[in-house]
Amino acid sequence: MWLSFPTEGLNEVEGEIKIDDLSTCNNYSHNPSGIYVISDTSVHVYNYYAEFWYALYNTGLELIDDIVQISDLSVRYDTEYEDEDVFVKSGEHIYYYEWYTQQWYPLTNDGLSTKSEIHHDPIKSSIYPNPVQLNSNIAFTLPESYNSDIDIAVFSEDGKLVKELHLDDVHGGENTIKLNAEEFKPGIYFYEIKCVNFSHVKKFIKFE
Repeated sequence: MWLSFPTEGLNEVEGEIKIDDLSTCNNYSHNPSGIYVISDTSVHVYNYYAEFWYALYNTGLELIDDIVQISDLSVRYDTEYEDEDVFVKSGEHIYYYEWYTQQWYPLTNDGLSTKSEIHHDPIKSSIYPNPVQLNSNIAFTLPESYNSDIDIAVFSEDGKLVKELHLDDVHGGENTIKLNAEEFKPGIYFYEIKCVNFSHVKKFIKFE
């Protein structure tokens, strides 16, 4: 059976209680309760004894147009210090709450990938028509600098190899290859385009 908590102390937006995220941790002392929510622009912790949600101070968090921006709430119980560690995302940083100073402090971003370092699939492809009945075309785009062989393998849904194709001296840019699927049984299949340093997988459907 689900039991509801009182909502006293939580923020309202247009007359309705606003709860954006929830995180809990094991805390057998129940003080604080180990139950936290993001309510509009602040983090609240539930107090069992008072049956009330208390807001943590927003000091230190980033502002956008003078409004605190927070998301991705996470809480853990620190058994060494018998305290609760509270983390949120605000702007471009992760912040943790210091209970003694009642202030948020940012964690360093050292070691995290920048947007330019995030891997992107260098191959773009599509198969048409899809679903496939007899024959289809696989259209794919390779990086402009590419100039080498490629292999295309087709697998059934259970991972069984059902067809292999080899292309010599493929250049970067747009390319198309015909796929004869007449002998394929109806079902879900995957084709994999394998290049020298990378590969690309996509799904298609075969019907009768």
